[in-house]
Amino acid sequence: MKGMIVRKFMSAVFTSVILSYLFVLIDGHSSFIVYFTIFCAGYLIVGVPCSIVAELVNAKIKGNILGLVIGGIIHLIFAGIVIFWLSFDDPGGFSSLMNHAEGIVYAVIMAAIGLWLTDILFKHLLRDELSHLA
Repeated sequence: MKGMIVRKFMSAVFTSVILSYLFVLIDGHSSFIVYFTIFCAGYLIVGVPCSIVAELVNAKIKGNILGLVIGGIIHLIFAGIVIFWLSFDDPGGFSSLMNHAEGIVYAVIMAAIGLWLTDILFKHLLRDELSHLA
């Protein structure tokens, strides 16, 4: 369990670095540190707990492919909850959020998919290195 949590935090930081760099290149309105701080905060508050829930659900499922798909769906459900929550902050609701702040919606979806993919990658690459923390 301890190894899984360490892997989740490593995945969150690594994905934050990658997405922050991409957003600086694509958007360029803010610095790397601003994007990195926002992504890390979001991952610590929502992403890591979501990923832990996905892993626990995935442990109950027989079959690797079905488990991967269910894990991705759980990450996207949590992303949808975050987007729904953000739409309450916008006076025009979800439609206004999509019209004026579509970058936020896409950033949340990219963050969810990025964390899911990075964690899968780290799960297979670091299987032996983190086994002593179990």
